[in-house]
Amino acid sequence: MDAGCGNSDVPSFLYTHCTEVPIELHLVDYVSEALHIQNNWLRESQQGHPATSVQCVQCDLTRLPYMPGTFHLVLDKGTTDALLKDPVAGVQRSHKLVSGVVDVLQPGGVFAQLTDEDPDSRLGLLEEAVRGTGTMFTFTELTTGHHQYFLFQYVKESLVQ
Repeated sequence: MDAGCGNSDVPSFLYTHCTEVPIELHLVDYVSEALHIQNNWLRESQQGHPATSVQCVQCDLTRLPYMPGTFHLVLDKGTTDALLKDPVAGVQRSHKLVSGVVDVLQPGGVFAQLTDEDPDSRLGLLEEAVRGTGTMFTFTELTTGHHQYFLFQYVKESLVQ
């Protein structure tokens, strides 16, 4: 699932380049226009695997319409950043987003969050949202040119240890 897909080119990249096995892409966004743009881009793209499927879902990302254990991978490339811009409800909504994403992950599933926010300011928020799950976030610094990004990763605890 791409949580807050917006007008990112990540869905079309995955759609085009995942050729070995079929994937089921769920593009989720609050803004219907973003989903419309994604649909148009995907229609114009070469499908990587013939059995790959795409679902566009318009919803509030703090109330995901999926059953627990649905996804292997959830990507967040700025959605939490956008929620945190709200000085009144941003932290609370971000916690709901993160805990909701963790809920829809399968055991062993991965939540990957890409941001330009420093770990000193982001890690505490993420760890608070997953407290009690038995797993914590890790992060990696990614630097390209003059830009510094951080990839935070959460791997949901597997049922079998």
